[in-house]
Amino acid sequence: MQPRRLLRGSIARAVDPSAIPAESRERVVFYELFVRAVTRAIPAFASILAARTDPPTLGAGPLGSALHIGRSRRVRDACASVVLEVLNVKPLGIHMFGLTQLGVIHTAISLVAVGAGIVALLRDGLITSRNGIGTVYVIATVLTCFTGFGIFQHGGFGKAHLLGVVTLIVLGVAAVAEYTRAFGRVGIHVATLSYSATFLFHWIPAITEATTRLPPGRPLLPDADAPELQIATGVLVVVFLLGASVQLRLLRAVR
Repeated sequence: MQPRRLLRGSIARAVDPSAIPAESRERVVFYELFVRAVTRAIPAFASILAARTDPPTLGAGPLGSALHIGRSRRVRDACASVVLEVLNVKPLGIHMFGLTQLGVIHTAISLVAVGAGIVALLRDGLITSRNGIGTVYVIATVLTCFTGFGIFQHGGFGKAHLLGVVTLIVLGVAAVAEYTRAFGRVGIHVATLSYSATFLFHWIPAITEATTRLPPGRPLLPDADAPELQIATGVLVVVFLLGASVQLRLLRAVR
């Protein structure tokens, strides 16, 4: 039996709602979700990182070569399978970490967006919707924003919803800069920095949610107003500025 099947099978046999104390169910479900997602994601993203023979991102047309198109389709299929695998986890009649069903879907899609963004930055040095992994990133980011609009954890329109609106606006600016001549010769610079900014926007709520929900029952931080999160946001902004400067140098060197 393959190690992956053996691991998943042992977890499936161990997950018996009647035998698991209520306070431990969240942790068991989390581990099953994590294993299912990772066992799908690692082979997919590893093959993407290994595909360094793709046509250059800068200057490539929207379609690219036939080989590039085939890889783009495999990337989209792989990311879709990760989402479906995560959503297939049975929550044992509880809300994982206080998440509703929409919250779980929102989180799963955002993980796909973050994963696609990481792959794009490691492979190409930037994010663009002109290749497969960039298309996955843009679509997943848009879906993350729209699913987030239906989550009202604090009873009304909040910072997370405002960040979603800003993200959609910045994505719109990136699309205009990438596909039109509205920004002239600096269009590619505007598009690159805009996509990178939306990647930053993913990490702000990701760190907030992770530190205020994990580990289950004993989160690292008490709430989203913890001063540690403000420091973390400042660090993210500094990292973004450093990365943006590197991207601008890369673009000048290519052009």
